[in-house]
Amino acid sequence: MTDYEAIFLDADGTIFDYDQGEEWALARTFQEAGLEGDPVQLLELYREVNSRIWREFEAGGISAEKLKSERFRRFLNQMGVEGDPVNLSSTYLDYLSQATFLLPGAREVLEKLQPHYPLILLTNGLSRVQRRRVEGAGLGGFFQELIISEELGVAKPGPAIFEQARKAAGQPPHSRILMVGDSLESDIRGGLEAGLQVCWLREDSSCDPGSLEPHYIIDEIKQLPRILEGGKSNG
Repeated sequence: MTDYEAIFLDADGTIFDYDQGEEWALARTFQEAGLEGDPVQLLELYREVNSRIWREFEAGGISAEKLKSERFRRFLNQMGVEGDPVNLSSTYLDYLSQATFLLPGAREVLEKLQPHYPLILLTNGLSRVQRRRVEGAGLGGFFQELIISEELGVAKPGPAIFEQARKAAGQPPHSRILMVGDSLESDIRGGLEAGLQVCWLREDSSCDPGSLEPHYIIDEIKQLPRILEGGKSNG
């Protein structure tokens, strides 16, 4: 294994299969609320609204608390229907916290890495969801600490949350930390600006990092141990 002194791992899209969990939770939320419409169109509309509001959050334009119901208020407005966004949010978060779907190979990767490195889960997610999912999936024992943006009041790509994770890992040198994640903005740009080494888990091989230069690029999380054993980097 390489001489990194800590590995920071994003949660959604890196360890958890967020798309599958989101679809599962939304279907149950919409059914419970009696929202009618084509399931695919409802999902696409919600994801469009949700993506925009999370970008606002990462830019510091909205709080995590307001985000929870505001995305459903905007969603209902887009649909042109009446509804209670606070109740929708609560129902959805309850279901999402139960959605413990993992990406293929994620558990096996954690099993391989945990004996060799302090592992920190570093996520912009919501505390209510992330802590329940980690516990529900039986992953708690793999991580030295869960660093969750909602609990700290700061989010990736800002440097403060990376520094908090570094403290949790025992303050190793920045260059001896590897940040692994799927988001070019929050994980890769944020990690680079914090002075960390970064590994981008891209959605597929056609994705391009643009002006960013990750130290490593992988297409599946199960490729990570090979990177740490000195395998091929940068795709």
